[in-house]
Amino acid sequence: MVGGSQKRAFVQMQTIAPITIRTSTRPSGAGRLLNCAFLRIATRVYRNAQFKSRLCAMALYEYLPRRKNMKAFVAVLMLFMSSMAVAAEKGSPSLDLYKGFSYQGKAINPKCVNLLQTWISESPEYGIITKSIVIDSCQDSNLAFEGKDYSVSENGTVSYYDDPEDGHTYFGYRVVGRTLNNVFVLFHSGYIGLYRLNETNVIFDFSKNSAKSVQVLTKLSHAWMPCFISAEIRENTLLIVKDIWDSSAPSASQCTGVSETLTFNLSDF
Repeated sequence: MVGGSQKRAFVQMQTIAPITIRTSTRPSGAGRLLNCAFLRIATRVYRNAQFKSRLCAMALYEYLPRRKNMKAFVAVLMLFMSSMAVAAEKGSPSLDLYKGFSYQGKAINPKCVNLLQTWISESPEYGIITKSIVIDSCQDSNLAFEGKDYSVSENGTVSYYDDPEDGHTYFGYRVVGRTLNNVFVLFHSGYIGLYRLNETNVIFDFSKNSAKSVQVLTKLSHAWMPCFISAEIRENTLLIVKDIWDSSAPSASQCTGVSETLTFNLSDF
């Protein structure tokens, strides 16, 4: 349990069917490429890009004539394809996970989002201290350095650690969706946060009087959602499914296991 909310994990076992590569006859160079392409298509159901690239390179390796120099070439090719696949897999998840909450085709640095959050010790009367941040400036800045090497989980959570050796420094956000009036709904650290990402002209140096168009992330509001389960957007309506929270119960049993659905109209934001 983190911040009063339960995390539920589901593990789905995958079985990889055996693949037989016949080597009794060796096809032409074009045939080898076609076989490689076929293997990449046949294995597209697997999400591990490194596995796909290695399998493809292994197929080419088996079909090549047994010449020492060619075998060495393909060995190097296998290493190159694997490393490129890992880089692509880490750096280019599907943009559908972000639902438009992105910057130049990548996830918004989670440290930039975290900079808009307040400490839990702050007065709840004013839950927002820093309201806006320029993403163009923040994304690759020294201020947000810790979040540059972020991770993206299968459910789309973009996360980082301020200190990799301290689990308490974890922060991650997941994009629930975007309303028709362009309000992004994020779930992070037990809260539902409402944000708007706008293109705005900013004069960084008033002495030059030159405006630059940048992306500005603005925090509109947030709400504590203990025992959160899921959420979805329907036009301008936010639907949240959560367990009923009993604050008087021991911490291990504050989420009662009885679910409720909350509905919020976000049309006024």
